[in-house]
Amino acid sequence: MRSAEDEQAVTDLARLMVDRAMVVEPSVDAERALFPMLAAAYFRDRRRALAGLRSGGPLEFGPTEVVLLLTPIMLETATVVWAYLVEDATRRGINWSGEAARQVFGDQSASPHTEQPSASSPLALTVEQWNHVHQLVTQVLTGPGRIPSSRAALLADAVVGRGRLGEAPQS
Repeated sequence: MRSAEDEQAVTDLARLMVDRAMVVEPSVDAERALFPMLAAAYFRDRRRALAGLRSGGPLEFGPTEVVLLLTPIMLETATVVWAYLVEDATRRGINWSGEAARQVFGDQSASPHTEQPSASSPLALTVEQWNHVHQLVTQVLTGPGRIPSSRAALLADAVVGRGRLGEAPQS
């Protein structure tokens, strides 16, 4: 992380990802109240936040069943996706911001004073770029000790939404 602005952008992007993950993982709704605390822990000590309580795996809890906290993994995912978006925008000569990322991901709470990206907007992602974001999300989610591939693919589909179909994702 380079700056507080990058940290905020990653946090906002991760929050959108967690919200979208609820479509396929309704249990994630319980994490929403913990999001600020989990995000602070992630930025304070990324490795520890990702390692959780058992060696090599994410934080888990639950009396009789194990529940995986997706927020730290989604923060890691958002970090990788944010880096890709910034790098791509820089290569194309576009000024990229957290606000732009929220708009591209279809965040309904993005500032109403800025235009929503259209298919021809420099802020819009192409189908190929959405496919790359999907691939990045899947790779991070299936990293060592994390989520099985079939579940990760569903989560990546939820995060990317309709972007892979050439339509702007909607919240």
